Amino acid sequence: MGEYEIVGTPAPIVIGATGLAGLQQALRVIMSTFMFSVPLDRAFASTGSFVDAPLPHAAAARIAELTEAIEKYEP
Repeated sequence: MGEYEIVGTPAPIVIGATGLAGLQQALRVIMSTFMFSVPLDRAFASTGSFVDAPLPHAAAARIAELTEAIEKYEP
């Protein structure tokens, strides 16, 4: 299995993306979306509580929130 890097660089949304491209797109959306910014799913993605936190705490909080969001929204 290969290793892939997902970055937060804006990319066009491809409707109907499947396979690896679909997975990468879904992960980009989850990583770049903050809670309460999606009108019909206010709990989608991460809370952003790590913003303005000390760096070691912020990194750990971001990883934990992303892990939970990915497990919940990308089966």
